[in-house]
Amino acid sequence: MGTGILFDLERFSTVDGPGIRTTAFFKGCNMHCPWCHNAEGLRFRRQLHFDPGECIGCGECAAQCPQDAHEMHAGQHILNREKCIECFLCAGACYTGALKIVGTEYQAEELAKLLMEDALFYWESGGGVTLSGGEVLCQAEFAREVLTILRRNNIHTAIETNLSLAWEVALPVLKATDLVMADLKALDDERHRRATGLSNRPILANLARLAGMGLPLILRTPIIPGFNDEEAEIAGIAAWARRNLPTMQYYELLPYHPLGQSKYAMLGETCLPMPLTPPSREVMRSLARAASEDVPVWIAGNSFEKNA
Repeated sequence: MGTGILFDLERFSTVDGPGIRTTAFFKGCNMHCPWCHNAEGLRFRRQLHFDPGECIGCGECAAQCPQDAHEMHAGQHILNREKCIECFLCAGACYTGALKIVGTEYQAEELAKLLMEDALFYWESGGGVTLSGGEVLCQAEFAREVLTILRRNNIHTAIETNLSLAWEVALPVLKATDLVMADLKALDDERHRRATGLSNRPILANLARLAGMGLPLILRTPIIPGFNDEEAEIAGIAAWARRNLPTMQYYELLPYHPLGQSKYAMLGETCLPMPLTPPSREVMRSLARAASEDVPVWIAGNSFEKNA
């Protein structure tokens, strides 16, 4: 059995697929979107999370640290990350949880067993398990093993993915998946490459191949001010989807939100997300109206009715 690393498990979720679900957030991503709100999902390793607001200045972390990375000055806790070797002894000594480890390793069978604890809720609600991220396909073999065990036990499976990895990597995971929720952030390749660091051409090709499998799909676009919040861009994606994705259930627009910005500093990330203002309700409805000429549209979990 393979081993994987997650940064969170969210039980009783109702936004990551149908019914009541547990969402497993895989750690590590191959894209570098400057608006990402999941700072914990960027790196492929365990990290030290420090929340100064939870620190009581007891000094236990400094006493445990072999690198003298923790200092107390006038009641203020200073963490020198250049000295830190992420041995995590400080997190084990922290009474309040101001210091904690982000990232938990699991064996595939171990994680699947944990995810099946709420099977009764899944079956009663038409729900199941969703693997999210980070990027699930960056831990493809581990994901495939987990999904295979879940399906063997009659659990509905779904993944949230950017679908940018090689088809040979994605295919075994897709074969063990009942529903795919895939991002398409921009139709223009250069625009996509500038923002994410990757071309969208493999994504477009993989989406078309996925549709050829007959696999149910929800296509998603995060709406980012100044990047893709134009009617022509969103209408273009919708028109492409209508032509190429016959198994798409609907096209979902997800408004940018800044709720994850503080997590970057707490993880010692130097590349902070873009300071943006979320798109207004009027902008979201305008974009949805432009897309709805071609495909059914949802806005953040709610069906859009253009005449409402």
